Amino acid sequence: MTAGRRRGLAFGLLVILAAEVLSQGVIATGDTSAHVLEPHPTRLWALAPCPPDTRVGYTAQDGLRASSVAGPEGAPLVLTLGDSSIFGHDVADANTIHESLQSALNANGVPVRVRTLAVPGYSTLQTRVVMDEVGWAMAPRVLVIGNLWSDSSLDAVRDADLQAAFRAPATRAEVVLAHSGLFRLARRAVNTARGLPAERTIGWPQPGDTGVRRVPLAQYVATLEAILDAAAQNDVGVIFLALATHGMSGRGRVATDPVYPYAEAQYRLARARGVPWLDMLTVYRASGRAADDLWSDGLHPTDAGATILGRALATELEETGFPRRVTVPMAAAPISVGADAWDGAAPLERMSVAGQLAAGEL
Repeated sequence: MTAGRRRGLAFGLLVILAAEVLSQGVIATGDTSAHVLEPHPTRLWALAPCPPDTRVGYTAQDGLRASSVAGPEGAPLVLTLGDSSIFGHDVADANTIHESLQSALNANGVPVRVRTLAVPGYSTLQTRVVMDEVGWAMAPRVLVIGNLWSDSSLDAVRDADLQAAFRAPATRAEVVLAHSGLFRLARRAVNTARGLPAERTIGWPQPGDTGVRRVPLAQYVATLEAILDAAAQNDVGVIFLALATHGMSGRGRVATDPVYPYAEAQYRLARARGVPWLDMLTVYRASGRAADDLWSDGLHPTDAGATILGRALATELEETGFPRRVTVPMAAAPISVGADAWDGAAPLERMSVAGQLAAGEL
């Protein structure tokens, strides 16, 4: 290759690099969402790498929310699992469930490290993948399982079908290319020209159609049972954290709630396997705080609400004898669940969290 051609190639590469840097800047400036997510080849999506700043307010590393405190070196590890309510949607680092749990135990002289593998929108299927990829290798002493909303939510497609689609070569290529700002800007332009949303967003389904449960009830139970079996094999304790909505604070859990079959299955599974089931409603009522102080939008805990949950988990762990003793799931026959009348039949305006909030039902 001649010197002229080498200079031309180098100049071309510099132009491409400069365009990539500029495009990344355009995307970062234009993204004002609470959580910045990117495609992931096995977990469907993950948190995009980002330092703490005013745009997102947390640090993301390896697709997960990083903890702001390290905890005592060599102390037993507790992992919290779930979606945005466990992750800490709009909750400051120090007040999240996981960091409040760590602070409460450390203050009582109990050494512990607490991390979260929760990511906004994660179902049990995604949680099981992230546990297999990184969770079990972290050698946790206890799992706090809070998966509920995302599994029971309605959408246009099931999570299992999405996972199968992500294994296709073309989709894998798009996942890799999506890390490029140039590719994302080009995709935005093509989508806009076709009359489609510029970017695929991850959130609660909106009113106006029928949908399917992201994770069917039987599959939800089977996935939780698989996680419990793995915990038992690894001598890891488990606590279920049963989430609730603002509306439930006044009336409790009723069978007409779309999420009820999932919460009931979670409760039955906890009892069958002999592990604690910590009810958010019971914890919040015992706190004496007004419901408006504990939920930010009818669904997600506020800073105060997350702190209270973290402290309640600390009390639960201490009462079980942590860290000397933990409640490891017992062996048990699989629980059976009936047909889910809402799956594939109910309009999203009745089923979705967004629709129920708009109707004042939550």
